[in-house]
Amino acid sequence: GYLKKWADQGVLLLNTVLTVRAHQANSHQGKGWEQFTDAVIAAVNRQDRPIVYMLWGRPAQSKVPMLTNPKHLILTAPHPSPFSASRGFFGCRHFSKANDFLKAKGVEPIDWQIENIEQLMEGRKSVTASVSLRDEILEYAFRQYGVKPEYLWRTSPGNAVLRRPDNRKWFAVLLRVPRNRLGLSGEEETDILDVKCDPALAGALCAEGKAGGILPGYHMNKNHWITILLDGTVKKERIFPLLEMSRELAGSGAAALLADAP
Repeated sequence: GYLKKWADQGVLLLNTVLTVRAHQANSHQGKGWEQFTDAVIAAVNRQDRPIVYMLWGRPAQSKVPMLTNPKHLILTAPHPSPFSASRGFFGCRHFSKANDFLKAKGVEPIDWQIENIEQLMEGRKSVTASVSLRDEILEYAFRQYGVKPEYLWRTSPGNAVLRRPDNRKWFAVLLRVPRNRLGLSGEEETDILDVKCDPALAGALCAEGKAGGILPGYHMNKNHWITILLDGTVKKERIFPLLEMSRELAGSGAAALLADAP
């Protein structure tokens, strides 16, 4: 999402380490960034006014001993990544709790609604719709089936698969691809969901083409898979039953192959 609106209202977004080697988490840890970010945290701690800290993940929560100002509120939760968000970030209500605290102290609350800047770009839906749909799909898969995403491609670290635990077969693939590879206008990337589909239904689902948001399977066996655009065209109420159908088909021995690595 585009978070400039938060910054304009005084929200400071800070990682404990500010750079990383591509695809190597924490690779710049212990290289000196901590001295700088600790100094920033210490400066904020000295502020004599109401401040709310939202500490997401263990690296952020390791800074709690530095936060000693009694005028400040400390909130902690797991990091909102697909790996950990379902373990306590969803439902933590940090944004509303922060605003309740600020209002109680006579401070203007934060407007957390992310601006929909993608409406300024022709042919694009809201990027926040794409992000939230992807996250909701991952949360649904974990809540319903106890399945977590697997990230298999180093060159495409955001792409993921969902497998059945019993037979290890894929029933969903989450990809981010350029729109023109899907036959859509524009070269910007968009999120998609590949799911298995009964061949008898695939034709009807894809009948509306691009306008309907469901296409023949991208990078998959087009007789057995469909691609769902996660740009808001297809609502989650329609996506979840298709995900369930795909999971059932993955347990029936139906075969499908990935054409090549995304």
